[in-house]
Amino acid sequence: MNKAKAISAVVVVLVVGLVVVMSWVVRQWADKPPDPDSVFNLSAATGNIEPAGEPVPPNPTLLRHGEWVYRGLCIGCHGIDGDGNGAVWELADVYSPEHKLPRKPRDFTQAVFKLRSTPSGSFPTDVDLFKSISRGLVADHDMPSFKFLPERDRWAVIAYIKTLSSRWEEEAEWQEDPITVTEPPLPDEAMIAAGKDVYKRMQCAECHGPIGKGDGPSAPELEDDNGLPIKPRDFSDAAQFVGDSDPKGVYQTFTTGLDGTPMPSFADFLDEDQRWQLVWYVTSLRSDWDLYTIRVNLLKERGEDVALAALTPVPAPAPTRQAVLASGAAGDGTSVAAAMSRTGSGQESAGDTGSSTAQEGAAADAPAEPAKPVFLGKYQEVGVSDGGTIRGKVVFNGAVKKKTVLPTKDKRVCGKLRKEPLILVGDGGAVKDSVVYLKGIGSGKPWPEMMTQVPVLDQESCKFHPHVQVARQGSLDIVNSDPVLHNTHGYYGKRTAFNVALPEQNQKVTKVLKLPGTVKVDCDAHGWMLGWVHVVDNPYFFQTGDDGAFSIADVPPGDYTLAAWQEWLGEIEIPVTVRAGETTELDIDLMK
Repeated sequence: MNKAKAISAVVVVLVVGLVVVMSWVVRQWADKPPDPDSVFNLSAATGNIEPAGEPVPPNPTLLRHGEWVYRGLCIGCHGIDGDGNGAVWELADVYSPEHKLPRKPRDFTQAVFKLRSTPSGSFPTDVDLFKSISRGLVADHDMPSFKFLPERDRWAVIAYIKTLSSRWEEEAEWQEDPITVTEPPLPDEAMIAAGKDVYKRMQCAECHGPIGKGDGPSAPELEDDNGLPIKPRDFSDAAQFVGDSDPKGVYQTFTTGLDGTPMPSFADFLDEDQRWQLVWYVTSLRSDWDLYTIRVNLLKERGEDVALAALTPVPAPAPTRQAVLASGAAGDGTSVAAAMSRTGSGQESAGDTGSSTAQEGAAADAPAEPAKPVFLGKYQEVGVSDGGTIRGKVVFNGAVKKKTVLPTKDKRVCGKLRKEPLILVGDGGAVKDSVVYLKGIGSGKPWPEMMTQVPVLDQESCKFHPHVQVARQGSLDIVNSDPVLHNTHGYYGKRTAFNVALPEQNQKVTKVLKLPGTVKVDCDAHGWMLGWVHVVDNPYFFQTGDDGAFSIADVPPGDYTLAAWQEWLGEIEIPVTVRAGETTELDIDLMK
């Protein structure tokens, strides 16, 4: 009995002690000021695609929570390091090939994203990422919707994902603002007819097919940025759209393009009216299309008179393409499409419903001021009085490999089957078109005269001319000299530098190469085409000729890293010391 009483007493003491301790803990917690960075201060909304709150600035608490969410829900596809090599992708061939994803999960270390409201080559906004996570990218069964997650979890995982690539910080100064998408104009028969002509002139059928079923002649050869087959959208099925399938979402896609895919931006060649015409035309290809219902719903959303839905104007007469050609409207060197745009018509038999006034038309006829070159970078030109010279030769003594080029379309322009060497080697192993340059020079001699002009990347006979060139950070003119569509796509690694369709001969567009580095250029319409633009941020470079020799003069004395790049062999780095007034001899032997 005494033993039982003793045990009871101990239990009572323990309970009382626990109550005292818990009371103290509660008091301490109650007296503690709230944590302003707590994720629990954020919205817990679920089921929403558009965020209820504003994008959340990162903080350590948010990042820790984001990593927890990522490791719980994202790691299986995107991998431990965020490189897209998760078990779902890596092990599918072995354990479940029938369920393998159609393409590799997004590689967050490359910071390449399909959906953006920003211009081509820019990062998406945090709201763009939020909407992608919430809605998913389900057209090809790639990415499920995560709108069931509390909003705070979605903001947190976005913050964490952005830590997986240094590009977000390194390229922040080059980020561009989102585009503006206005309210869509009320569609009518004339607008749809105009959009059909835009579809034809932009040669959308090359990928999407004559009636938008995704079965164009280029469709079987299209690849994403991982070299995997990718299907063009089938416009007849709204569920096939990767992003928003409403008119604003389609307009955004036409304007910004889809990074990581062959889909280009049409912002360079279509004005706002023409893009809306194209939006309504491709929307009219849907199996459930009903013009009257679309007009009624838009009018209701705007609080306008629904009776207007019955008024669908008949297309007005307009100059045909043949009439424009006969009148010499394009005789000033502009494209026929541009000349027809001045007339307010983009059609052969139907009028354009654009709202251009007579004054605007007159302004369009006036000669445009040539765009001034844009040059970027922080390099400073200063006097160099005691510089040295680095001189040498680039050689390769291995076997020269050739690739087979087999044009599969537009053979009249693109030629026939041929073999092309992957490296140009002359006497004594001399390597042509190797780029030798110094890294990390912030100031020194002036830029040479040729680097004050805008370089040109031309496309002729389905080849890039020049095949290899050096360009300064800044403007690049892209030209199509062929009478066929070229979809010119430049990459820094897998990151899009530019992606633009040039459907007509003699079209030109200027793009800005924001970063130093090697830009690989291909054509999504002609998959065998390949070119290179090596972008430099200082004038200490040399592109080798037939003799493989290089010389870099007026180098301030010091220790440097000399790099040599060749398209097939890649890049090597060599430490070099430059002494005042002296010449450093340095031959470079490339190896495979």
